[in-house]
Amino acid sequence: MIFKNEIKVQLEFLQRTERQMQNRLKELPRGRLVIKKAKENYYYYEEKYGKMRSLLNHPQLKNAYLEKRDIEKELGKVKRNLAVMKRLIKEYEPVVTEKDAWNEMKEQQNSYFTANMKHQYKGIYYRSKSELAIAMTLASYGLEFKYEVVIEGPDRRFYPDFAIRRASDGKLFLWEHVGLIGDDEYRENVFEKLQMYYKTGYRLWDNLIISFDCEDGSISGDYIEKIIKLYLL
Repeated sequence: MIFKNEIKVQLEFLQRTERQMQNRLKELPRGRLVIKKAKENYYYYEEKYGKMRSLLNHPQLKNAYLEKRDIEKELGKVKRNLAVMKRLIKEYEPVVTEKDAWNEMKEQQNSYFTANMKHQYKGIYYRSKSELAIAMTLASYGLEFKYEVVIEGPDRRFYPDFAIRRASDGKLFLWEHVGLIGDDEYRENVFEKLQMYYKTGYRLWDNLIISFDCEDGSISGDYIEKIIKLYLL
């Protein structure tokens, strides 16, 4: 599951890179750069519409053609890598499917300080009003989610606030909400948890979502909805 997500991240990166290169090439000269060597010197020419002209007195145009040559060379590598990634993501079959991983996740696994869990919604008790707001918003969009599942990290287990399965493709996301951002010990714990997520294969803004309370402890419903629309729909 995690490996396939990594492939998707690389694939999306290569696709963005390809688009950027193609757009840049449209801005560069249409002709072809010809380089000739005489003795120890190199001479640059533009070949366009069957005609050749020296670029000796056109340094900016020469540099544009050199940039074009470099981009075309790198674009070839990007296209080859894209073909490999597309074939790999099509043919790769994980031993544990994402559906199986989702079914194995059991919610309400964190037994730490349950006295704080007093905000109820549809039979589930949440630790904070912000988490309650996130849960209600996820439900309003018809998203399938679980609260405080257990994730086994390389050093210890930890409990993300939400595990969510995106309906469009079944991709699994973890959502961690940061509340007491002004507390030094709490911030250190969050940083440690982010490192654990990374080691376990969860990457920020790929399959890991982080949200924050406002400075006064409130949370914006519009903020939650923007995250949902951007990553989960």
